[in-house]
Amino acid sequence: MRLLKFDGQGEPKLTGDLLDTIPPYAILSHTWGYDRDEVNFDDLTYGSYKNTAGYAKIQFCGEQAKKDEIEYFWVDACCIDKANHSELSEAIVSMFDWYRNAVKCYVYLSDVTGSRINHHCTQCWWESDFRTSRWFRRGWTLQELLAPTSVEFSSREGELLGSKKTPKVLGEEHPVTISSVSNLALTMKGQGRNIEAVKLMSECVQLRNRVLGAEHPRTLFSSALLTEWQGAE
Repeated sequence: MRLLKFDGQGEPKLTGDLLDTIPPYAILSHTWGYDRDEVNFDDLTYGSYKNTAGYAKIQFCGEQAKKDEIEYFWVDACCIDKANHSELSEAIVSMFDWYRNAVKCYVYLSDVTGSRINHHCTQCWWESDFRTSRWFRRGWTLQELLAPTSVEFSSREGELLGSKKTPKVLGEEHPVTISSVSNLALTMKGQGRNIEAVKLMSECVQLRNRVLGAEHPRTLFSSALLTEWQGAE
């Protein structure tokens, strides 16, 4: 596992591959744009990344981590060398653990604007965008909701909208598609390997109609998500 940290000039730099001792870190959850817009491993290694849209997400995650006094952070787009197939395969099956072990998970909702947030109104302007955000329909983000203890949702401007435990965001407005899965994540904590929890998670996947890209077969997704509970019985 590689992590990111800001150097003395405030630029994100990769650590080497950390095998044994992994320091506390924050982690980013997001939806991918076009490949040309994302900052990948080579971009970060060779410094050709500042003109990409994905750079804003890396900066967002790093700045949030800095505010929370977390020195290291992780972004899948650039921390995994996807040209290395064995590394990519290992990363896929390790992903749930990586999200679970993060101090904080920051969800960057690129299709939700918070620029008109009014904290004194009951019906916030951003809520309709929030309800229809791509993040809630993508398959891979399911484990990113389930695994971490702390999950915070932010708009594309970096404004905090709420957290996994915030009733306003994840309760009344989303009684099935979000709240049920969020509650599952809380009740699963500390229960260890539980095959019934896995079955319930699978039902939640169907319930939420999450979609995966053509390059990510559903069987691979299921395998990655359920690895944590293999051999449960």
